[in-house]
Amino acid sequence: MSDMHEFEWPAAIVTGGGSGLGRAIAIELAKNGVDVWIAGRRLEPLEETRELAGAAPGKIHPHSCDLRDPEACQGLIEAVTPQGAGILVNNAAGTFVALAEDISPNGWRSVIEASLNAPFYVTSAWCKRQIREKKGGVVLNVASATTDGGSPGTVHSGAAKSGLVSMTKTLATEWARYGIRVNAISPGPFETPGAADWIWTQEGIRKRIEDAVPVGYIAPLQEIVDPALFLLSKAGRYTNGSILKVDGGWTLTDWLYIKPDN
Repeated sequence: MSDMHEFEWPAAIVTGGGSGLGRAIAIELAKNGVDVWIAGRRLEPLEETRELAGAAPGKIHPHSCDLRDPEACQGLIEAVTPQGAGILVNNAAGTFVALAEDISPNGWRSVIEASLNAPFYVTSAWCKRQIREKKGGVVLNVASATTDGGSPGTVHSGAAKSGLVSMTKTLATEWARYGIRVNAISPGPFETPGAADWIWTQEGIRKRIEDAVPVGYIAPLQEIVDPALFLLSKAGRYTNGSILKVDGGWTLTDWLYIKPDN
């Protein structure tokens, strides 16, 4: 087994583990022997993740909570086994595609709360426990390749993810003295169930995005999971404060998600 599939800590927390990238990361960690607590608002998809874990369902532990609530985040940390969880993946987020002038204050607020405030609440509660118990750890934040420039069509998500990138770099500097590494992965477009509901909102947009990716395709989910595992594994132990962009060169173009008619 390579270092990329060896992990220094036996337990992990993955937010947004009921679908997409969070589900895939959680299952891969479980298959490699890590006990994984998956968190999200709805219990049903979390239970489904456990069922999809194949030979490792006993390694997946669903925990339903609202990650936008700091007290609920504290409850999540306390629910993990006595040894704590040395691995934290902040994957849960929320967004929708719309031009900035069409986004209401409530729409803006909901995305910022889910995609920036919630990761901070979870990470803050997690870190305090790890510092208290002197166990170190590794954090992986799921950002977005769009933070390299503007984010037309998702200004709220772009702002939140840019904040997450800044948070990643700051915490990597502040918490290294506690033996905690903090990195982020910034995916471009990748295949995930439900993408058609919120990304492919304009006719022909999928083909336009595929044509805009220099490598010529939208990534299968596993091609995002593998770099994430590297950052969490022993192979990534000297990687701290890095923002790993995995987008096939997509952000070398512009107008990523949506383009106005005029």
